[in-house]
Amino acid sequence: MVASACGSGTGASPAPTLLTAPETASTTTTSTTSTTALAVTTSTSTTSSATAASATSAPPATPPTSASEPPTTVAPATDPATTTTSTPPTVSVATAPAQAPTGKANEQDAWPAFDDVITSFMSRRSLPGAAVAVSYQGQLVYAQTYGTRDVVNGDPVRYASRFNFASLSKVFTTATIMHLADEGRIDLDARVVDVLASRLDLPSGYDRRFDAVTIRQLISHTSGLNPKPPLGPIGAASCDELVAYSLSKPLIHDPGTYRYANANFCLLGDVLESLGEGSWFDVVQRETLQPLGITDVALGHPGVTAPGDVIHWADPVATGQNPNFLDALGPAGQLIGTPDDVVRVFDALYPGSSATPLVRPETFFSMVQPQGVGYPATEYYGYGLFVWDGGATIGHTGSLPMVRAMVAHQSNGYTWCILVNGTFDDYSTGFRKVMGDAIAATGDVWPAVDYTQLVP
Repeated sequence: MVASACGSGTGASPAPTLLTAPETASTTTTSTTSTTALAVTTSTSTTSSATAASATSAPPATPPTSASEPPTTVAPATDPATTTTSTPPTVSVATAPAQAPTGKANEQDAWPAFDDVITSFMSRRSLPGAAVAVSYQGQLVYAQTYGTRDVVNGDPVRYASRFNFASLSKVFTTATIMHLADEGRIDLDARVVDVLASRLDLPSGYDRRFDAVTIRQLISHTSGLNPKPPLGPIGAASCDELVAYSLSKPLIHDPGTYRYANANFCLLGDVLESLGEGSWFDVVQRETLQPLGITDVALGHPGVTAPGDVIHWADPVATGQNPNFLDALGPAGQLIGTPDDVVRVFDALYPGSSATPLVRPETFFSMVQPQGVGYPATEYYGYGLFVWDGGATIGHTGSLPMVRAMVAHQSNGYTWCILVNGTFDDYSTGFRKVMGDAIAATGDVWPAVDYTQLVP
């Protein structure tokens, strides 16, 4: 069992202590970054909410960054199915305001210690806004927001403020595909050209090796499809264009070898639509989001930000609002939402972590086996998921201009998601370390409350 995702080598951590909720919550402030956090009360209380207007002034001159995922050159590792988790504690459920100020909600110093690690990280990385969610054994034990959703007018990030998920969207697409495969409605070993025979416009002279590519190879990024072109004004403006470009080029290798390419998930969107049950997002909503009670995940669009959502000022030359070419990514990266949405979906994949599992346990463990060839022993890609630390940490990363995101499940029972309005390099390692440090700073002390139904 690994103590945390930061690779400190300190050994297994004890099961978290869940404290009884106090009758009231006090208020504190954080010196470096503004925060809002869940506080706990007894009995019934109301939900407070705040919605900020979208900014209309000019954005700061933040240079755009690459809109690509870090390549994982990934050889078989230890079987993630052999990792163990500690016995889940008994959790008492209380009612709490969904948007109370930061405070010592459990009358302990655990939460401020967590916040201090995150705000210090944000300061070092010059990140204007962030939000996190942490669950333990499927219980949401912490949700917190930091900083500003819009650096122009200083509006704070709220619990309901939706961030760009970037490639965390692939977790939602993967969950839906694997759920439907469990139900026998999708055959992972079916050839893509057969499933999409009436939808796929294959260019003349396309690489005939693509004829053998299966849905399984799309979801594991082992199809050999070209990972380019760049997104945006000089590249693909839609998923269809992205697929057309990739199919117009030779495969970069024989099917069966890993190479991350967004076109794989654009095609998976077509697979979902081939069911004849609406758009790919309609299917994701019906099969994945609605059973989990998730209602606020939506499609992001370039140049459009709903009131209260995070504005990723990534393109000072154009509109500035979400110019991240989201329409070109679709099921590969178009979704927006909150970190607790991501944690809820991931826990519904991980065996024993949700009352509403999306897949069978054996299906999940098949998803975290190395696919393709050429993987190192400690990290690789399975079916729509990255595996790190030899199988002790499982999740996904996301990256777009002024967007960094990550979700991970650790073998000690924690699932966490962090979404950031900003840009920095080496975010996979950086997020794993900071979230490991933040969780460790609490001493594994959390309130005896399941916040799942309390977060807007």
